[in-house]
Amino acid sequence: MALQTSDIEKFLSDNYSSSKASDGEEVHVYTVGGVDSSNPDRHNYDVNVPLWGVTWILKGYVDTKLAMDATFSIKVPILPTIKLADVKGNLADGIAVAFNVSGVVNGQAKFYTSDKWVYINLAATVFGTAHGPVDFKLFPLPTSST
Repeated sequence: MALQTSDIEKFLSDNYSSSKASDGEEVHVYTVGGVDSSNPDRHNYDVNVPLWGVTWILKGYVDTKLAMDATFSIKVPILPTIKLADVKGNLADGIAVAFNVSGVVNGQAKFYTSDKWVYINLAATVFGTAHGPVDFKLFPLPTSST
């Protein structure tokens, strides 16, 4: 079975978004996710954001009560994925993490909700160059299955 243009368009429509960060830079967000088959109130997400020469990765879940349990990592070309922090807590309160991988990256991120979306506020020094802070949206909040 050949892949049709409409299949590609649907995949991109479901898994890709582009938005302007708070500093005006266009940010490309690739998200694959969906309802957890064992718990319909839990939505799994695998988010990849190429930005500042690395790919930022958030992988985990958010439930309909806004509890988040995820891993925040980066992928640097020619290096394996590097775990930065565990992201656990309730998005209603915001979840802040700090990270430091000597010589590669250091900074802080805060995950929060606004306008029915999960956002990140990210500030980091990547290979000695400071970036941010910037805010941009990652994915829509999950909705209850009931």
